[in-house]
Amino acid sequence: MGAYFAKLIRSEFLYLSGNVLTADGSRLYLNGNPIANLSDLTGFASGEYYPNSNPSGFEPSVSYTHTLNSGLESYYIPYPVTLAGTPKSISCDFSNSIDNSLYTYAISGVGLSGFYINFSDNLQASGYQLLISINK
Repeated sequence: MGAYFAKLIRSEFLYLSGNVLTADGSRLYLNGNPIANLSDLTGFASGEYYPNSNPSGFEPSVSYTHTLNSGLESYYIPYPVTLAGTPKSISCDFSNSIDNSLYTYAISGVGLSGFYINFSDNLQASGYQLLISINK
């Protein structure tokens, strides 16, 4: 897939929601700003596009694990670092190695220092894990 992606970039312009992705044979540019060397893409290419991100001021994702205690259905989850702005995306995977309980959940109240996660019911056991990734 990486070779296909690199070939596509070398041969044509890509238009992504009004942004222009181009290559000159050795570098990759977004709206005329260099963002990567094409040699870095050899063999693989993956990721996600965030339309409001700023490639020249890119801040990497932060991933971490948070352990939940029992008894509540809504939890405030703090970030491990303070952010300069609201995250562009948050993903949470609920990991249950304790019992066979299933919960649906939704994220709300996203702010500069954390967010809320709201479950379908009170959590019945302590020790469930949230695997969290935030894109700053």
